[in-house]
Amino acid sequence: MATVNFRIDEALKEKSYSILKEQGIAPTDFFTSILEYVATTGKLPVKKALLSEEDEELLTLVRKRINDPKEMFEEVTLDDL
Repeated sequence: MATVNFRIDEALKEKSYSILKEQGIAPTDFFTSILEYVATTGKLPVKKALLSEEDEELLTLVRKRINDPKEMFEEVTLDDL
């Protein structure tokens, strides 16, 4: 077994430890689970959102239209004009 030490803001620690306690999870178990996830998947368990929800919806629409350009245009006849 190894010991890991790190520094965090006191208010952040108190709030998060309180929530973990409410959930019945020991901080050691929580951090061990996080590190196991990273070691197993090679990925972080969370993503920082760089876009607002509105921007994310727009980006999703753009990607969809790039993948299927036919949806970008609707057929219009002279009678429609």
